[in-house]
Amino acid sequence: MRRKRIAFILILAIILTSFSFTQDLTPVYGSESSQAEVSLLKAVEYYYTYEDAKLNDWEELLAIYGASKIDGSGVNLSLWQLPDIPFVNQDSSPKDYAPAIITSLIKGKNPDDLVEALLEKSDNGIFSNDADVQSLAMLGVEIASRAGIDFDTSYSGIDAAKHLISLQDKETGGFTGEYDFGLVTVDTTAYACLALAPYIYDEEVRTSIESIVEFFKREQNIDGGGFNYRYEFEGNIYESESANSTALAVWGLSALREVSDDPEI
Repeated sequence: MRRKRIAFILILAIILTSFSFTQDLTPVYGSESSQAEVSLLKAVEYYYTYEDAKLNDWEELLAIYGASKIDGSGVNLSLWQLPDIPFVNQDSSPKDYAPAIITSLIKGKNPDDLVEALLEKSDNGIFSNDADVQSLAMLGVEIASRAGIDFDTSYSGIDAAKHLISLQDKETGGFTGEYDFGLVTVDTTAYACLALAPYIYDEEVRTSIESIVEFFKREQNIDGGGFNYRYEFEGNIYESESANSTALAVWGLSALREVSDDPEI
């Protein structure tokens, strides 16, 4: 399942951080845009045919929805078996709310209560001292905002971003997540990219992003250009090239490219 999901995470890389899902491929691919669209539709068709049109979670739902908007032809979601809105309650982690908010929006449900509950877990923009939790919580709020959901105006996105960059590893420029056992990983750093991208106008955030870009340059494999998944097991550290880690890196870096006017990013 992990390897199969690569196609859909790569679709997310095209979608970037926009919840409007209205990106014209022509400026990117020129007159050859039809080939990109064909490839995109083949990925959708594969999933519709071989997975019985069943979408298992929010990542797959978001990818299919985004692919349909990019192509412009539209995908009739009524023909698909959509995932349930992920259950969250007062004991849920802040990072669990982004999937619930995204799924609710795409299914046409109002996530007001979810956004309100998520913001109750924030203390002046601080959701967690784990970078992945902080990042995903920020994304949940950001996407809700872009979708026009009204919420408590006391929440400050830039304060949330400043807390996130305070968690950045000063030596490597990367980030560590809740279950990374203190390891700086590509996956968590990619989530931080997505969360920080809307605030690149801020000088402190931009400096952090420049360090992130350098981190990815060092982490990228010379042979093949992929990225490794790094993990700890029984006291030992292992890493191996991962399709998912590579896709997340592409997604994060694409988000930075979308909002930056700096050719070095």
